[in-house]
Amino acid sequence: MLEVNSLKIALVEQGVQKKLLVNDVNIKIDQATIVALVGESGSGKSLTAYSMLNLMPSDNLKIVEGKVVFNGKDILKLNEEQLRTIRGAEIFMIPQDPLTALNPVLTIEEQIGELFKYHTNLNKKEIRERCLSLLESVKLSNPAARLKSYPHQLSGGERQRVLIAMSIALNPSLVVADEPTTALDVSLQAGILQLFTKMKNEMGKSVVIITHDFGVVKMIAEHIYVMYGGRIVEEGDKDEILENPAHPYTIGLLKSVPSIKSVPKTPLPMIKGYAEKSRYFCPFFERCDISDSNCKEQFEYTILSSKHTVLCIKAKRC
Repeated sequence: MLEVNSLKIALVEQGVQKKLLVNDVNIKIDQATIVALVGESGSGKSLTAYSMLNLMPSDNLKIVEGKVVFNGKDILKLNEEQLRTIRGAEIFMIPQDPLTALNPVLTIEEQIGELFKYHTNLNKKEIRERCLSLLESVKLSNPAARLKSYPHQLSGGERQRVLIAMSIALNPSLVVADEPTTALDVSLQAGILQLFTKMKNEMGKSVVIITHDFGVVKMIAEHIYVMYGGRIVEEGDKDEILENPAHPYTIGLLKSVPSIKSVPKTPLPMIKGYAEKSRYFCPFFERCDISDSNCKEQFEYTILSSKHTVLCIKAKRC
């Protein structure tokens, strides 16, 4: 359905490229699947997601190379009028913060209704009925009252459900959700993830989940892309990645996930150092426990199986 090919995003100031933030990223999303884009803050996950709609959160951020092909069309070559027919209607992005994503001075009904107003020929009564039906579909309590509410009058979980309702309003093929369960308690997280699973199983939607939480990944993802330093350092089917992680960064992330089987008060393993751009070829060189001088000068994608690829020259020994 969608392919990101050789994507590069840079910080550009006064026409001069200062820093490459996303470098040579390749992602493939099939129909009716849930894909996870995993990595810590600053790894380039959100920028990659915004590129799928040809949107950048700042004027200083530019897509300088690559393609984003959606149903045969390169999104990066479309004009604004053509993009408006895709954004919301065919690809919907759920931003990271549901409070700032919603307009504070418009009611929930007005905000959902805008989708139908600009993309359909429905009248006011039909739009209200559709809005009510959407809130019911995401199991929001007392949906009629919620339509008249403003965003600040809803809880974090309720606002997240409103955004999910908006994401399916126009029956898009692809939903991109940026950290959809952050700051929600465990019960609310489970409810949100069940909605995404329903979208995939019952509606045939594809979903991209951007997260740093491997607990979320284990619950619903089918394919995983692990990002670090603006690159995809490992990708494969969920079972392959979780059972046989090959990149030192992926191994470190999985070891840092709390387990119910952990010995009480035992500190979780940590990846040394901080996420920062490497001076060397390997983006993870400074934080890696098994790197050597060869890693400074080269890296390569190693195909471990038909469902598992890793960016590491030492992958077979990881």
